[in-house]
Amino acid sequence: MRQPVLPFLLAATLAVSGCADIFGVLGVMGVSVTGQVRVPQPQMAAIGGVAGYRTSAFFPGEVSVGANADVQTYTLIGLPVANSTARTDTTGNFRLEGVPAEKVSVIRATVPGKNGKTLRLAGLVKASGGSTVTELSAVSTIVAEGLLREVGTSGIERMTQDAISELEHLVMQAATTSQRNVDLMGAEGPASAFQALLSADAEVRDRVAELNAGVKTAALREK
Repeated sequence: MRQPVLPFLLAATLAVSGCADIFGVLGVMGVSVTGQVRVPQPQMAAIGGVAGYRTSAFFPGEVSVGANADVQTYTLIGLPVANSTARTDTTGNFRLEGVPAEKVSVIRATVPGKNGKTLRLAGLVKASGGSTVTELSAVSTIVAEGLLREVGTSGIERMTQDAISELEHLVMQAATTSQRNVDLMGAEGPASAFQALLSADAEVRDRVAELNAGVKTAALREK
């Protein structure tokens, strides 16, 4: 007799992600997230290039990617959220449905480039209420990829949307001041840029230290 597929799917998901992520993976009890995908103008002009560009060019020189990006929601451990996909319109705007409510998710956008290359942007969002507005940009990508490397999922999950936005603002200020080079053609470049800013900027460093301290405190309470 043929066995039902759904129970096995649920069991496999639970084994990989734990009970806390089951509703997120299946897109249950989600909310909508709207926003725009933007990239630095020099990157848009030569999106298939490999040369880095100064982070100071992010502001105010970012432009919409137009109807060129595929957008997908992921859980913090990297599982795609079912049916939470979108395509940007001609103004670079998108609307995602089924984004897990009150949980930090990763939204990723893929923009096709020249010679088979792609530009990938990311952002962290803690959706709540009827709809949450966010944007994917160079800064949001640096923060998302950097935190996933430096803090990990348990620390990020404790963040509020205001805390995410505030850290993005601090990184924007630090990046503009330092004028460091960064390459967004993959996760390694943004994560390395975040690590450099972490070493150079006290405010960014203090904020990340607070997140790591919260993880250690929670671990001690669980013992």
